[in-house]
Amino acid sequence: MKRTTTRLITLIISLLILVAIFFIKDKLTLFFASKKTSQLFPSQKVGSIDELRLKNANAETRIYLRNNQWFLIKDGMEYKANEELVNQILNSIFSLKKEEVVSRNKNHHSVLGIGQQKIIFRLGGKNYTLFIGNSYGIDKNYLRLNDEDDVFVGAGFNTVFSTQEYRDLAVHFINDETAVTAITIDDGNQKTTLEKRSTDWYSGKNKISREKVDFFLNDLKTLQAKNIIKENVLETGYYPNALNIFVKENNQEKKGEFFIKDQDSYYLKVQSSPFLFEIAPASFESLKKTETDFIGQ
Repeated sequence: MKRTTTRLITLIISLLILVAIFFIKDKLTLFFASKKTSQLFPSQKVGSIDELRLKNANAETRIYLRNNQWFLIKDGMEYKANEELVNQILNSIFSLKKEEVVSRNKNHHSVLGIGQQKIIFRLGGKNYTLFIGNSYGIDKNYLRLNDEDDVFVGAGFNTVFSTQEYRDLAVHFINDETAVTAITIDDGNQKTTLEKRSTDWYSGKNKISREKVDFFLNDLKTLQAKNIIKENVLETGYYPNALNIFVKENNQEKKGEFFIKDQDSYYLKVQSSPFLFEIAPASFESLKKTETDFIGQ
């Protein structure tokens, strides 16, 4: 009797264990998979990808590498791409690790936002599609690679499709502020000419603040546009000239002409670009200087 009871208890315990394993097997699989760190592209480098296609339900942006520079097509025109943003995407791709798998149920993909937003790229002779799903926490997203059922969590992609502008909006007026030896600022009413002699700056015979000149040159070097205009609207309308800036950099003369578009913007035409740049008033005001702005500490 005692032996029969013992066998019955053993049988019941075994059945309970089997039932438990049946119900939690998927969770156990995901748990052990999440503990296993697997870098998806361990032996690849950033330069291995020469084209990205950012695609969602409404639009597609194609970004491609040519002669070591990134470009994109927008409204039928080719522009330089913002290399910092492109490199952020590339670094995120090459840092991908499938270390937190959250689902293997393909019927659950749409709930996690998987399907509409994707990055398409070619690497090692193979095409890849990385699906970007809903946000997970502060800086992560649900991700899925190609046709795999696995959905995992990864960082670095939460702003890829919220970023509206991948063009390089930098004006690139000057490249090296230390190579600038002369500056002329002319607003039509007052003309200020600055000259570098040895390591000091002068306006005529007056020695001026080198630090303030450095600030001005930094503003000129880092000048960003609000937009890039492909048509030369200056030829089809009247836009008053508000400011001209002349710079000598590495013995090369450079010129920038500012024109009033409206109360919210200025047009900037520079010799080094076939485009017009739309400039915000705050940026314009930071460059509209006279001699008195460079005097004193």
